[in-house]
Amino acid sequence: MAISMNPDTFTEGGGLLDDVDVEVLESKFEIFNYGGKGPATPALKWKLKPLDDGEAIDQFWSCGSSDAFIPSSDGESLEPTGDATAPRKNSNLHVLLESLKKAGFPMSKLEEGKISVLSGMKCHVVRKPAPRRPGLDQSSEARRYEQTILEVGKIIALPGESGGNSGEATASEGDPDVESMVMGILKKNNGSVAKKDLVPAAFDETKNNPQLRKKAMGMLKDDSWVGSSERPWNFENGIVST
Repeated sequence: MAISMNPDTFTEGGGLLDDVDVEVLESKFEIFNYGGKGPATPALKWKLKPLDDGEAIDQFWSCGSSDAFIPSSDGESLEPTGDATAPRKNSNLHVLLESLKKAGFPMSKLEEGKISVLSGMKCHVVRKPAPRRPGLDQSSEARRYEQTILEVGKIIALPGESGGNSGEATASEGDPDVESMVMGILKKNNGSVAKKDLVPAAFDETKNNPQLRKKAMGMLKDDSWVGSSERPWNFENGIVST
């Protein structure tokens, strides 16, 4: 029986990626032992690929004790080994999934516990201090590996969305809806916004308009489209401005 991955159901109780846009190439549960320096524990593993190039890297979020849960044989879900019905809210997994919820990921997709539904998502990740956990040995080797936790700051494209150039417009072709939205974002930001922040901002602006979101994501990831002289803004040194 799989455990729901909706963080609302949780109970009380690799490399240092930071501030970067990534794609989740793989999302699965494994047993992780902190590179041989900590206890073996069930963990969520994401294989992450930076969108601006770079090698893929494995990132882990611990889920609690293997006395309570183990990964299913296919790595799709967590299965209970005792009486626990959900991971605790002080787990690293809960911190990650709460950040995913705040970023707008539809939690209904996680109710069945199939964590592979996150594969293919493109997002901006940031590293934040790990929560203090009463009763945990703060000097333990495992704790030193969890001083910070990688969280989702923004969702760039949900699984199944391209998040890249959709091919619906060339650099010389404009789109009044997308351009109007960008001008609105610029107005909210005193006429200037970094290109790296434009796609996340547009994702937020189009949360109730999936057709515009799909179109905007393709265009705004294309520097040649954003920087075309046909656009009603300027684009120079990574900054879009009026």
